[in-house]
Amino acid sequence: MGGPGNGKTTMSKFLIQVYRAALLAGADNLGAEHQNAIEATTTRLRDLGRDGLPKFRRWPIRIDLAEYAEEQGLKEDSTLLRWIAHKVTQRLNAARVTASALDSWMKRWPWFLVLDGLDEVTEPRIRQRLIAQINEFVDDADGDNCDILVVVTTRPTGYREDIAPTYFERIDLSRLAISEAVAYGIHSAQVRLNGDNEKVERISRQLRKAAENDSLRHLMQTPLQVLIMTIIVEGAGRLAPDRYSLFWGYYETVFRRERSKPTTHARLLQDHSKTILTLHQRVGFELQVSSESDVSTALMAPAALRQVAWKILLDEGFQPAHGDSDLLDRIVTAATHRLVLLTPISRGQEGLGFDVRSLQELMAARFFDHRSYGRGHHPIEDRCGQPALAQHLDLRRRAAVCRCSTPPARGGCFPGRADRPVCRSTSGPCVSDRA
Repeated sequence: MGGPGNGKTTMSKFLIQVYRAALLAGADNLGAEHQNAIEATTTRLRDLGRDGLPKFRRWPIRIDLAEYAEEQGLKEDSTLLRWIAHKVTQRLNAARVTASALDSWMKRWPWFLVLDGLDEVTEPRIRQRLIAQINEFVDDADGDNCDILVVVTTRPTGYREDIAPTYFERIDLSRLAISEAVAYGIHSAQVRLNGDNEKVERISRQLRKAAENDSLRHLMQTPLQVLIMTIIVEGAGRLAPDRYSLFWGYYETVFRRERSKPTTHARLLQDHSKTILTLHQRVGFELQVSSESDVSTALMAPAALRQVAWKILLDEGFQPAHGDSDLLDRIVTAATHRLVLLTPISRGQEGLGFDVRSLQELMAARFFDHRSYGRGHHPIEDRCGQPALAQHLDLRRRAAVCRCSTPPARGGCFPGRADRPVCRSTSGPCVSDRA
């Protein structure tokens, strides 16, 4: 069990690869590519402090629960074993593999089964049926005295079912130490950019620099966060010199990842990305105002989040109280489960907030800037008394109005009057304003 980006799917795929390698090791009919894969897997396990491949061989299979739920849904005749048989058949050039054949195989040979992504199945009826099928599967396997190791991955958010506690043990993934984060980022860059030593070295320098920055260290707590930072550096050549550009790039990268995943929310994120962004911005602003008096209370109750989403939909011409109530439910679920930025948090009370304070400030600045830009409400301390928020807003405005070659954080443009920014490079109007 782990939060967004903690590596649940990556780890499950690696474990499947480990058991594949163990099952095939020593075979005399392997090609060079397969043999190299087995040797590489063995080496990586030893790098991680293990003795090598598992001595006890199991037949490994990984099932994407989101795909299964989407394809099978509420079909009365659907079972996990039938779906596993379907997936095995897809990978073979031979005849169709039946559920009955797999049932016989499971009674004769040890299995390693990964059921990945329970958190991706959010529709209540389908989720309830899926959990019932998992319970039924492990009950039947136990009753038939099968030797099967089953791993189910999910986020802690929304997990209340406590699936088959007599069979499953809960294991929580921890966050990365900063040294682990830097090492992981460098290693992932070496793998992704094999042979491009210049880019790998640039990413290494930027990660080590980020590790010394208190604000950026908060964005290096999970493998996904670190990977996103390496992708940003790969594309831009460095981490953005100002907080706004860095954190906005982070939001966009996370959003694209969630939108591209094969889940029931992918279409929602494609069709209503603006609405979900607006929701993040409004929540960020409300929490920022709340945090002025007491940071420990900077959380939003689920009911309050729903009210904010209701108002946003109404402003956009929807009918959240009537025909679009389902859309309201889906957007609230997406904002609290499918995006990394806004998540359930416990700070003495239960509520919703941002894992990283700087991301909250980013969204608050975007919300305030959208409402007050060009109306003379500058600086933002006049309204909120928040220097960090003011920095985000100041850089946001410079990025929006200035196309000078000198970056704002290095002495480029700054707002003079709200309607005529001044360029530090020329001491005259900004080039975008002159244009």
